[in-house]
Amino acid sequence: MRLLVTGNLGFIGTNLTFHLLKLGYDVVGVDKISYCSNKKALMLMEKFRNFRFVRGDITNKSLMLKLVKDSDVVLHLAAESHVDNSIVNPLPFLRNNVLGMFSVLEGVRKNKRLLIHFSSDEVYGEILRGEVDENSNFNAGNPYSATKVFEEALVNSYVNTFGVKAVVLRPCNVFGYWQFPEKFIPKIITNALTGKKIPVYGNGLQIREWLFIDDLCSFVGLLLSRGVESGVFNVGSGVRKRNIDVVKKILKLLSKNFSLIDFVDDRLGHDRRYAIDSSKARKFGWKPRFSFDDGLRRTVSWYGKNLKLFK
Repeated sequence: MRLLVTGNLGFIGTNLTFHLLKLGYDVVGVDKISYCSNKKALMLMEKFRNFRFVRGDITNKSLMLKLVKDSDVVLHLAAESHVDNSIVNPLPFLRNNVLGMFSVLEGVRKNKRLLIHFSSDEVYGEILRGEVDENSNFNAGNPYSATKVFEEALVNSYVNTFGVKAVVLRPCNVFGYWQFPEKFIPKIITNALTGKKIPVYGNGLQIREWLFIDDLCSFVGLLLSRGVESGVFNVGSGVRKRNIDVVKKILKLLSKNFSLIDFVDDRLGHDRRYAIDSSKARKFGWKPRFSFDDGLRRTVSWYGKNLKLFK
């Protein structure tokens, strides 16, 4: 089976590409190589005989038509994803996420290929109580999550209008190896390792659900092995933590003082809590193998050994 992975040098794309290559799939990765792309990971990928890389922008419709034609399944991960950046300047998010989604869908439609699209639990917005399942309403609370809603609307329209085969994944906050240090957990780790202050928005009581990257990759592997061609899946651990507690846990793992914590003004439109019901994924036969603490220890250890990769 030939797989096309868009955004294969991003955080999830990097880990997923390695996972799929080790499973024996033929993988073509496409990435425009932006500021947060893992160029050093690319050198490791190119050691696999079943891997090929194409540098390109997913908004390039003719390129995507060609790449999709040469693939059996498209795993679409390429996206601008840092919420803070979307608040400062939403335009790149609209261009890359929405127009990129359009180019991918046109390739899938014209070549009759299967699409596995990576969305986000942020499409549901703030969940103050309980959990949301796959049928819950969207309530995007920032420009980034709004573009993810737009993406899903496009996917749904192509499914309904053109009969496109598509699977949509809505993972919770994912953490692990190779994540660019602008994101929450790697920023805590890298700042702590280098003795820098760790900015914490507001009072740090915002709650997020966390999933270790290897567990998300295992779910994708299960989807591919089962030949699933439709459906929407929340993919989460059920483990929810306050931001400040995650910060303190990492500092303890690194034997660093809490004095590194620097409470700063809260960001605009900051959602207070996310919580998804992933029982559909569990019924499918998947469950996380790694506890939050185990995944965090592995992540902290990896950054300690690989800090130079981000310099």
